Amino acid sequence: MLDHNRIQELSILFGLVARVDETKASMKAILSSRVVELGLEIEQNVKNTDFSTPAPAGDGEEAADGADKSKAPAAPSVSAQQTAAAIKWVNDVLQLKDKFDN
Repeated sequence: MLDHNRIQELSILFGLVARVDETKASMKAILSSRVVELGLEIEQNVKNTDFSTPAPAGDGEEAADGADKSKAPAAPSVSAQQTAAAIKWVNDVLQLKDKFDN
């Protein structure tokens, strides 16, 4: 239900669990473990992504110095790769946060 955004069904389930367990400990534990799993998936996706390939250049860009466009762009530096990985991680975590905030 959590993976498929079934908010209505989760609300019903929450109400039913609340009748039996006022602290809702079992439901909290299950939801918490799933959110942690989703966070670990984000981490694994970032670790498995290859950031060493250069980003594609825009179609409208022209070389200012008249350089040959047939040259392949150089691979990004290590710091650029780390920055790209950090940006992707932050973006994915914020998307996950937004999913559960609403």
